[in-house]
Amino acid sequence: MVVTKFRLAPEIGADSIVGSGKDCLGVFEISGTLVTDGSTSRKISFKKTYTGFTYIDPTVYAYEGTLNSEDDSSVISIVGNWGHWSEDPASFISLGNFELTQTPLIAVRHRPSAQEFEENAARARWKLALNVVAEHVRRKRWTWDYFSQRSEARRSYIDAILVSSTIYISGFAPN
Repeated sequence: MVVTKFRLAPEIGADSIVGSGKDCLGVFEISGTLVTDGSTSRKISFKKTYTGFTYIDPTVYAYEGTLNSEDDSSVISIVGNWGHWSEDPASFISLGNFELTQTPLIAVRHRPSAQEFEENAARARWKLALNVVAEHVRRKRWTWDYFSQRSEARRSYIDAILVSSTIYISGFAPN
């Protein structure tokens, strides 16, 4: 799992971004640029520099991608290619693809604290899963579709009871 935070950094430059994160290789920092052309397409280019000890060499990678948005302009993913960092962007050689997606708000809302993860990581993950599923079920139960289905099921049940009681009352009880 990769935990990454980005933000625009107007104090550095108009289209600059900075960030930090953590993955299986260690803690890293991010710096780069966001380029918006005349259309709705937004391209992002950044370097990821590992700040702690790591087993890989080099410890700086380059990422080039596109921000994908929903209709309301909220970013839902960044998709592109990654490779070794070079001062010359024209010499970028892709080593693979990447996709960064935004964590759903429901998971962020129920994320256990760092202390809970330190005490018992497995229990903290179970707590997260249970809380997210419970909220999903609660939300599903308060929709008009759900009420309509329940109403239809209730009507079907009442009709079945009326039919079976009518048959029993008129002397045609099942054996």
